Amino acid sequence: MKIINGDYSGRSENDKMDNAVLVVFEQLYAMVKHGDVPAVICFSVNNSGNIYKSTTIGIIGSRNKLIGMLCLNLYMNTPLSDVIQSISLPNYLFAGNAAHVQHDDSGHDAYLYETIKNAKQAVMNNPDIPSKFKKKEIIRSLNEVGIFNIKKGVAVCAEVLGVTISTIYMHIRNHDVTTERAQEEESD
Repeated sequence: MKIINGDYSGRSENDKMDNAVLVVFEQLYAMVKHGDVPAVICFSVNNSGNIYKSTTIGIIGSRNKLIGMLCLNLYMNTPLSDVIQSISLPNYLFAGNAAHVQHDDSGHDAYLYETIKNAKQAVMNNPDIPSKFKKKEIIRSLNEVGIFNIKKGVAVCAEVLGVTISTIYMHIRNHDVTTERAQEEESD
């Protein structure tokens, strides 16, 4: 048994199977036996009183035998905007461009240039960011998505933004120090 985010459901890997789990397992078993798709969808309430929609999918092994189940929960009090944001591409990545770049023969460099240019465009077009902080914000957002962990990421970014590689590293260091200080202040 593996449980991720058990704090939401109130379950842990040390818990014994309760009656609800056994009932769902029996339902899945009957579905498999009758040739139906093994999936059970229902609404539940956790120990805190929060409502969630639960989907349990049967895992079928050899000889069409039910060997396990995968449970996915959607907490109904989660704002829809948070759900959509969690599955959306960042603003500066466009699905059409990303798909094109992945199939391009020069893929790696083209992906870097395209991603950095899109991040630059998104920040430059954002009127809420003061002009003097735009390059810093571009570097911060690229750092957050891991562009500087990619080979040539820093060099390509420096070229596109018209700054030195040292400037990129300086902004990364400054952002890391600021983040650490904020975390220390929160923990105090």
